[in-house]
Formats: sequence, structure tokens, C-alpha cells
Amino acid sequence: MNYLKHLAMITIIVSWTSLVFAQNTSPISDELIAVIQTTENASLHAYFSSSEIGEVAVLSVSEGGNACPAMFRIAYPGASGKYVLTDEFGDCSDIPTIIFEEKQVTLRFPGYASLSAMSEPRFRRPPPTTYVFSHGKLRQLKNSKQRTR
Repeated sequence: MNYLKHLAMITIIVSWTSLVFAQNTSPISDELIAVIQTTENASLHAYFSSSEIGEVAVLSVSEGGNACPAMFRIAYPGASGKYVLTDEFGDCSDIPTIIFEEKQVTLRFPGYASLSAMSEPRFRRPPPTTYVFSHGKLRQLKNSKQRTR
């Protein structure tokens, strides 16, 4: 099932398991759809469009195992107008909080640990990680305060 939320000029598409679009009915351009469909092991996780950043797709990349449920890539229009993909990023969590703003996309990951790691003595949950995509660049923010349990 597709869930669409319209917030002003922001369109978020969540939980798409496959890309099936009827001609001329999708809010996503044909060029971006082609990039999503040809990216190995990727599915559309979220979509954003604004006059400042253009069409941006957050792709979940998974190879089907449960050791690392997902990594992410962002597809965005490069300087030439052709779509470009970031390198894979994330902490293996498949449930980031995504914040879309007019000029940037922020992804916050909760700090992923496998079940086997959590069962180890003296286990400490990894700290959350945050990535910011802006002006064609992806950067990881430094954790200002380490979370402990």
C-alpha cells in the first residue's frame, strides 16, 4: 500500500515495495524513476521535491539479510541535470527519521545493533548517527554527546 502525505510543497512517499507507475500519473520524473529502478537492491524509501533542491529520492539498499537490514543512498539532480547517487551510508538501521527542509535533507539513525551483539555481556548500544544532505554533498554530523545505557 502506498502512503502519500502532502505538506505544502513537500511530497513524501513511504513504504513502496516496488515501483509501478502508470504513464504520466506519478509525481516523480521519468529520469528519477529510471535511476531508482536501475540501482541494485534499492527501493524507494522517501521522495522530496522543492524549488531549492530539486527532486530527491532516499533509497533503501538491502541485500535481503538481517545482519544489516538497510543502508541508504540519495538520488539527486547533479550540476548537469542528470541524476547522481551518493555512496551508501547509514548505520544498518532501516528506520531513520527523515527531515525534509527546503535546502537540505537530514537522516537520523537510532544506533543499530544486531540481536547477537545485544546479547553480549557489557553491551552498549551504539550512539545515534545523523547525516545531512545539502548542495549535492552528504556529511555525517559528529555526535556531540554519546548516549549510554
